[in-house]
Amino acid sequence: RIFVVDDFSSDRTAEIVLEYQQKDTRVELYQHKENRNVGAAICTEYKASLLKGCDISVVMAGDAQMDPKDLLDIVRPVAVTSALFSVFLMITGLQFLLFATWFDMESNKHLKG
Repeated sequence: RIFVVDDFSSDRTAEIVLEYQQKDTRVELYQHKENRNVGAAICTEYKASLLKGCDISVVMAGDAQMDPKDLLDIVRPVAVTSALFSVFLMITGLQFLLFATWFDMESNKHLKG
């Protein structure tokens, strides 16, 4: 599933997503009736993930700071091990950094980072 949260944007986000839904039924649009900022948008996505029974949820902002090609490396430790979470960190400026870390739920140990 692909959840898109439109936080009352002034661009064509909702229109574009509605058009794209015709091609890909995995896409679901959630629209805020007022701008509630990024934290509320993330909460909306997490709530949708829980309601839909998703085992893993990944947040990717729509500002092009994160490359979708990195998603597999972020999700893999959670999907195939007993990892609790994986973190993606971008440092803005001239350099970008991908930092993945996870914790083993069974041993409660930090595994990588």
